[in-house]
Amino acid sequence: MIEYLKIKIIKKDLKESLEYLDAPTYNVIRDNEIIFKNMKVNKIDLSVNDVLNLIIRLLQTPLVTKYVNGKAVMSIISRPPEKINSL
Repeated sequence: MIEYLKIKIIKKDLKESLEYLDAPTYNVIRDNEIIFKNMKVNKIDLSVNDVLNLIIRLLQTPLVTKYVNGKAVMSIISRPPEKINSL
């Protein structure tokens, strides 16, 4: 588990996690936050790079990525917590 508020996230690792997400990439953004609402943008229109630039402030947590032999194979937003059992 990476506690992203305590350490610097490497965008390369996040991008890899997003590639294997079991949902649309924009679902990792907390769109109910004032920061996002003030942007006046439709989250569906966000590119992967847009999401990566917003993710530090607006990441849905926990974002869980399963690795096999050092390679990401699947990622989920583990809400509710029981969803982690699907990995």
